[in-house]
Amino acid sequence: MENVPGDIHALPFPAWCMDCIVSSIAAAPLRHGKQLSDYLDKHRKQKKQGRTPPTKSATSTIRDKEGISLPSIEKLNINSAASPHASPKVPSASLSRAHQISGGAKPKPKTSVPVRTVARSAQPVRTLKRKATIHDLPTELLLHVFSFLPPVDLLTCVCVNRQWMELASDNILWQPLYERYAAQPTGKSSASPSKSGSVARPHPVYALHADIRWKTACIKECIAKRDSRIARLMKKKDPYSLLPASIGMVLEKIGVKWELVLVDSSKAESSFTHSDAIYFPTSSTVRWYSLNPPPVSSLRSLAVYAQAPVFFERDGSAAINSPSQRSLLLEHRIKPSDLTGEPVVRSQVINVYTPMKGIVIATWKDDGELAFVSLCVHHHGIIQRATLGTSQRMHIPVPIKPRPDDIDSQYGLHDYQCIMELRHQRSTLWSQRFDRLHANKNSKVDGHIRLTPVRGDVVTDHSYSSKRIQFPWKTDIFKGIVQDFAVLDCTLYDEFQQPIWCVSCPVVIEEDFEPVVTMEYEGDPAVINYSDTKGNIEIRMFWVPEREQHVIVSVNIDLAVKTVNDWFGTQY
Repeated sequence: MENVPGDIHALPFPAWCMDCIVSSIAAAPLRHGKQLSDYLDKHRKQKKQGRTPPTKSATSTIRDKEGISLPSIEKLNINSAASPHASPKVPSASLSRAHQISGGAKPKPKTSVPVRTVARSAQPVRTLKRKATIHDLPTELLLHVFSFLPPVDLLTCVCVNRQWMELASDNILWQPLYERYAAQPTGKSSASPSKSGSVARPHPVYALHADIRWKTACIKECIAKRDSRIARLMKKKDPYSLLPASIGMVLEKIGVKWELVLVDSSKAESSFTHSDAIYFPTSSTVRWYSLNPPPVSSLRSLAVYAQAPVFFERDGSAAINSPSQRSLLLEHRIKPSDLTGEPVVRSQVINVYTPMKGIVIATWKDDGELAFVSLCVHHHGIIQRATLGTSQRMHIPVPIKPRPDDIDSQYGLHDYQCIMELRHQRSTLWSQRFDRLHANKNSKVDGHIRLTPVRGDVVTDHSYSSKRIQFPWKTDIFKGIVQDFAVLDCTLYDEFQQPIWCVSCPVVIEEDFEPVVTMEYEGDPAVINYSDTKGNIEIRMFWVPEREQHVIVSVNIDLAVKTVNDWFGTQY
């Protein structure tokens, strides 16, 4: 009954007396048990005789021999009904205690009226109220949830905490992944069939051990399968570039993605996946123009990573949501003056900066914020750099030790080859291959040995570009052209057809103040100069307005003597 004292007073005495007595017995001190037992016997006798006790007895107080007044029965009942912590039923311990005090007479409680008790020193019970989280799930349910996750999400769960690290690395989860992605299909018997109908059997090394870690085995075998597939695809060489054939196709087949990471002054990283990638015979261009970058004034470093998938389907395509191996390609610390000082070249809309070799960064003229980023990367060793590096360091290739070139005592450099291109981000503007280059080792100028693929005084060596040499660009909304700016690709091979010097870098076309003297062309002379630690490249040209083309009239390659000595182990 949820009603309080009013309903209790309205009941006749026989209906509520026993409830009040039981409640008072449970709450009264034990030293008053005798007085309460006598009082209980007195009212039982009145009940048998059919007499109703006076109302005064219900409200009177009981005094013990020492003169201490006990709480009245009515007050005990009222307090018990009003108490928020009163129990709706009488505990069995209270009933048994009442039975002992009353001398063996067991009361008969009414079922229509609930019995309420008051504890002598009742304390409020407080329960912790909070929402249940995934950490409250038992281990079996967490494993069941993890079984629906792809491998990349399982590897993410490993980094959450120690419990998830153990569960997300459990053999129950990784053994099916091993059989799907890593095991070699065979016609012999095995544990589970593959999609194509043949059965997948684990590597014999893992089959010998019952307690293997299937996660480690799966990742290791998938990487080994991918690398062996890459080796097969790169076995054939391109007869023109002398590099592995179809490197662009190989990069697309293994699903390599290029990631740009910008770090601001608060060490917060902003990551962007490449917008597009264009592949040329000896180099590639990767662009990022769908950007929401941090302010240019807060940029502190720039890094480019290659993300190579690890898991592949049976048809050779990269698995959806496959974990990727992250390899560092380049990293550069940005100074405040790198993107706010004098630009390398500018147009009506953007300013172009080249803070390091192979990187083009454009900012808007209006607010100085980032417009796009472009990467020029040479194909020599790009597959190894994209798959064998780590997120902390770049891959360092094994040095090549070619045979000495001292076959001829007069010529130190002979039978060299060079492939040179001038292009922009979408197409090639000028491309030439030069064979049988040679130089006398006694003709050293300022520590360099000069090779001359295009001679200025020989007209038959001259060649034209397909279009005007310039640099188109685009973003999601705008596009334009930067004049007198291009990308230079140069690959120099020794007599053993090993690449000794590889260049893929943006260059500026400047006015030539010492042009080649010729009567064949009328136009504005221009020159391109490139320099690094391995050597210098100089390209002289004329702009022919009638044909709207550039004519290349001179090319000089100055190879540093130190580069030759380091390459062949000589001491020129």
